[in-house]
Amino acid sequence: LSLVGTTLSLTDGGSVVLIDNVNDADSDSTNEYLTSAVLNGTSLELTDGGGTTSVDLSSLAGPGGSDSIWVAAGGNAYLNPNIGNLGVGITNPAAQFTVGDTGNAAIMLGHAGNFNEIEAGRLIFTEDVLFNGTCGFEFKHNGAANEIRLVSGCPTLGDTSIIFTRTGEVKIPERLRIGDQMNPSADLHIKQSSAGNTPGGAGIRFEEPTTTDYWTVWNGGPFLSFGYNGTRMSYIDNTTGSYITTSDLRFKEQIRPVESVLPDVMKLRAVTYHYKSVATADRATGFIAQEVEKVFPELVVTDPTDGVKGISYSEFAVISIKAIQEQQVMIDKQQEEIELLKQAVKALQEAIEK
Repeated sequence: LSLVGTTLSLTDGGSVVLIDNVNDADSDSTNEYLTSAVLNGTSLELTDGGGTTSVDLSSLAGPGGSDSIWVAAGGNAYLNPNIGNLGVGITNPAAQFTVGDTGNAAIMLGHAGNFNEIEAGRLIFTEDVLFNGTCGFEFKHNGAANEIRLVSGCPTLGDTSIIFTRTGEVKIPERLRIGDQMNPSADLHIKQSSAGNTPGGAGIRFEEPTTTDYWTVWNGGPFLSFGYNGTRMSYIDNTTGSYITTSDLRFKEQIRPVESVLPDVMKLRAVTYHYKSVATADRATGFIAQEVEKVFPELVVTDPTDGVKGISYSEFAVISIKAIQEQQVMIDKQQEEIELLKQAVKALQEAIEK
């Protein structure tokens, strides 16, 4: 330590820190050499032949022009929270620790040169930093499992709230609610932003990866609705649970009557069967898609991705009603013929009796 004029020089290991505007209270400028220097809190007490001068270090600028100072206490060092904030890459930190927007601002946690470690890095948010039980939240990086977990709890962090994997997957082991800040009442609880006959932005949207086509499932108030590209196609009725297909005249064009179906209905073969994947289940009743396609191709749908064929069984209701109508026409005609035959028989009996 040396004091020359109004400049105090503190030298340690080759580094020099200059503290200006310090004098030892006497008028002799030739004896400005200190006999002792004692740090008392944030005050530096300087003693020479003329007496002792106390210098308040908290008012002095530290290295780099920062308004903060570091405090040494035992084996620890910390930034005095009563002085200011610490900034990295920024000159006007707004919080106690601020990383500046330098284009590549980042905070890195980890172990140098070590891989696949379970405790690869931890970021903890706790209600009391002096409480060893850690009541709060923690982001915990597990290098061995290639994942980051958000765990929570009180008084210990034992509940896994969410898991992020290095491959981009996200796992949520707890219940999840979307739409507001209330507690979820189911494993996945969605509070819609709106409800109506058109999906808008509400509900769940399933978008095809190579086109803009999408399906939407939403609570259509009071119906559970299903829409395609923004138009409701069907819904489940809230009173009976019936599946309803949109069939309003206002949505239809090129309307043509169905031709005779009864001869083709007679060609259908009803069968019972097992699906190969569930061969131990009860037998199902239905048709074979390839056989139906020969007589009613409009009722068979072929998946373009794998060629698997399916049947629109709901449309068989229309075919069945059309067949019943045709049968009724035949029955009515036969009834007329029977009435004529009855009248002819009656007339013949009357003639014989005369």
